[in-house]
Amino acid sequence: MDIIRLILMAKVKGASDIHLAVGSAPMCRIRGDLVSFDAALLTVEDMERAFNELTTEAEKAVFKNNLELDFAYSVPDVVRLRCNVARQRGTICMVMRLIANTIPDIDTLRVPELCKQLIQRPRGMIIISGPTGSGKSTTLAAMLNYLNNTQYRRI
Repeated sequence: MDIIRLILMAKVKGASDIHLAVGSAPMCRIRGDLVSFDAALLTVEDMERAFNELTTEAEKAVFKNNLELDFAYSVPDVVRLRCNVARQRGTICMVMRLIANTIPDIDTLRVPELCKQLIQRPRGMIIISGPTGSGKSTTLAAMLNYLNNTQYRRI
C-alpha cells in the first residue's frame, strides 16, 4: 500500500476521513458514509510502513511509550491531515482527517448571521458543538478568518 497515493485518492473522492486497520480494506468517509477503497486487505507490514512514512522519530518514540499518537501531516500543496494512531488487537490502526489547505469564506458556509455578530464581540466565549465531521473546526476557522479580515484584533 502506498499511503501517499491513498491520501491523494481520498482527497479526489472528497473524503473527510481515512480509516486504516489490519485485516480490512482501506476505508474513507464520504458525506458521512464509510466507503471501502478497491484495494487488498491491509497487512501488519502495510500499517507499519504507513506509520513509518508519516511519522518523525520523535513521534515514533511517543507512540512507543503511550501506544497512541496524535500528529499532523501534510502533503504539500494538496492536503493537511490530523492523524491518530493506536494499537488495536496488537496491531497499528490509523484514522486520518483531511483538512483543506484554504479556509472557506463564512458566507460560503451559509452559517447563521449570528456567527458574524458573536465573533465581533470584544469579550466572551463561543462554544461550537456537534458530532464528528459536522463542521465545528471549519465553522470556527471561518469565523476567525472573518474577524481577521474585518478588524484588527489580538486573538
